[in-house]
Amino acid sequence: MQDLELRAAKLGLGAWEYTDWEKFTQERNDERKEEREIEMATGAKGEYSGQVLNVNSAARDELMLLPGIGETMANRIIEGRPYRKLEDLDDVDGIGKATLERLQPFLLFNAEPVK
Repeated sequence: MQDLELRAAKLGLGAWEYTDWEKFTQERNDERKEEREIEMATGAKGEYSGQVLNVNSAARDELMLLPGIGETMANRIIEGRPYRKLEDLDDVDGIGKATLERLQPFLLFNAEPVK
C-alpha cells in the first residue's frame, strides 16, 4: 500500500495533485509538534520509561522518546556529539536548564549514569 501511495505522491496523482511540495515538510513538522504538545498536555503518551540512553550512541528515534525531544532536537543532539557531561548539552540550540533537568535521569555519558 505504501508503495502505491509513494508512487501517487511522486506523480502528483489523486489528492497529491493539491500538495504544495515546498510547504510539505514544514507542515508535517508543524503537525508533529502539535501532536507532541497535545500528548504532553493530555498525558496520552506519558513519559519515557525505557532504559537509560547513552547520548553519544543513541539513535535518533531513541532520543525522540525522551521527554521534550522531537525530531529536530534529536538531530541537533546527534550533530553536536560527542558529549562528556550533561552540561555539554547546554550548547545544543534549544536545550536549556529545564530540559537538562528533565533529561538527566535518562542519560548516560560513556558508561556512567549522570549524577
